[in-house]
Amino acid sequence: MKNILITKIAAVLALSFFIGAVTHNHQVFAQQQELSYEKWGRVAIEKLKERYPNEEISDYLFAGSKKISEKEVVDTFLFVVIKNGKEVEVRVKISYNPKTNQVISSNIQEIS
Repeated sequence: MKNILITKIAAVLALSFFIGAVTHNHQVFAQQQELSYEKWGRVAIEKLKERYPNEEISDYLFAGSKKISEKEVVDTFLFVVIKNGKEVEVRVKISYNPKTNQVISSNIQEIS
């Protein structure tokens, strides 16, 4: 009886340790994703300000990330720019190398 109880306690502790390790790894991955999102979002804003230096940027949305290859990822952002007093939706795509963290290209397109 005592051995069964010890075995059950050991199993619960092992399972708790495993769940904790998996949860920690997921949190680290999520933090890395968030840092990537923030970094390329700042790059997108810089590119947008180059295109619209005197316009107000009022809204910002991360629209997604697409892995093209091991050496290329494209992050897409949507913005609302106040241009000549009117709201204009603008899509900014930042293509970068995730291994070197270098921008490959950027694309800015008015979509409304």
